[in-house]
Amino acid sequence: MNRLDEVLGPEGWHFELQPWGDSLIGTLILFLPDGTVVRKSDAGGRAGMKTADDDTKSAASDCLKRCAVLVGIGRSLYGDGQVSFGAGNGQQQPQPAMRPADTRSATERLIDWCAKEGHSGRLQAIARSVYNCQAPELNAVQAKAIYKLIKDSGAVGSVPQPGPRFPIEQRIEEDTRHSQDMAAARASRQPDPVDQVVENIKGAQEPGKNANGNPVKFGWPHSGVSLFAWMKNISKAFGKDVIGIVKDRFPEQMATDGTFRSWPPAIVEEAAVDIAKFVSGWPGYSGEFDKRLPVSLHDLRDKLWTAAGELADALGQQPTTEAIENLIQQTSQSLAGRFGGEVIDVLEACENKEMLEAILEVVESDVKDSKALTAE
Repeated sequence: MNRLDEVLGPEGWHFELQPWGDSLIGTLILFLPDGTVVRKSDAGGRAGMKTADDDTKSAASDCLKRCAVLVGIGRSLYGDGQVSFGAGNGQQQPQPAMRPADTRSATERLIDWCAKEGHSGRLQAIARSVYNCQAPELNAVQAKAIYKLIKDSGAVGSVPQPGPRFPIEQRIEEDTRHSQDMAAARASRQPDPVDQVVENIKGAQEPGKNANGNPVKFGWPHSGVSLFAWMKNISKAFGKDVIGIVKDRFPEQMATDGTFRSWPPAIVEEAAVDIAKFVSGWPGYSGEFDKRLPVSLHDLRDKLWTAAGELADALGQQPTTEAIENLIQQTSQSLAGRFGGEVIDVLEACENKEMLEAILEVVESDVKDSKALTAE
């Protein structure tokens, strides 16, 4: 408030509050000397104080501080947050979130991408079964081929929209000419070594797919009997013995009941997740079990970064690195009580999965509420 009075005078600014569910929306209105009126809005949460009056005051103060940060007041308190203005013209120059140039090799990029997307097991399985080596030993062509294979295996092709109807004779003529043009183009170009390696991996009949080329649906087992049938179907589709894998990994349970019939649901679930991890690394895997597999820290951080960028945009901010990190830090601070005072300073350094999930839930909820408020 002192800083606003110092720059604009007591009559040069105004602050408004509106209820928003259990929280408040604050709007800071600035009357600039040239007659321009600037409005900045942000939300404030209640701190859970003993009396409702104190709780409302806490939310109001939170609103004012958040709005003030949007015009640069106190932003330096957030670590490296600073205000940047163009020299001489007084206009703020937005600084986009710049990523450093990627100087990694194709193999290093593949390993990092698989770790981020939860495909590390699939990468290792393909490297061992197809090239008889570890993932870091892959060359550039092999790495690009595996990336294309994994990415395409989980992709859902877009359905083409219906076009205008033409007489059957004209359609036959167009199709024939198109086929001839495509055949000529294929014959005139050199084969892509990456495509060749992908085809060599897939083979004539890709595992995990039926005769029509569609992915086989396996479902999910919930009893010992269904687990055995489920593993038999997977073994047949991929040509690999997954039943032997389970026997090796659960020797005590096999000694108790070698027929799987009396396996308890908890052991069945553990065995099924174990098999799903193996299958997710095999060529031909369709991504059916992805939701059953645990989410990686890399994936959580990536989702939180994207959601915070959407929230910054919904709040009328430039989705810069600084703005995104500030939103994540603010949300982390609001939840610090749940995690013994621990807060996120640098997103990439956070290893607390439970905290990341909690912050992501709040940020995604804020994005949804901000969009609904904007629509209204």
